[in-house]
Amino acid sequence: MKRKIVENTELDTVLVGRNLRNTARVARNAVSEKVAEIQRDPTTTFDDVRDLMSGARAREAVDRNGEVDGGIWSSRQRQALIHDIPSCRDLVANIMRQAAQVRAKLAL
Repeated sequence: MKRKIVENTELDTVLVGRNLRNTARVARNAVSEKVAEIQRDPTTTFDDVRDLMSGARAREAVDRNGEVDGGIWSSRQRQALIHDIPSCRDLVANIMRQAAQVRAKLAL
């Protein structure tokens, strides 16, 4: 799943739940496309997509098995800002380096 997020752009998302007044931006995959297609009909209800949008389905397929097309997972446009998968140590070091650079600029 991490690799898929790195590969995606801000355009690789789908809005679901609009007809339910509970809009969410999720990663574009087979399941989210199917949900969006079903929900284009304004008469549909949550029951029409319940199985597809199930958190249990996503946890099993996506989180446990790594099947990025197995369920809906929240991603949003921020995925376009992710370009690598650093270790926690490298991530924190990078954040600290960037913070020091900002502090240095503000001190001028």
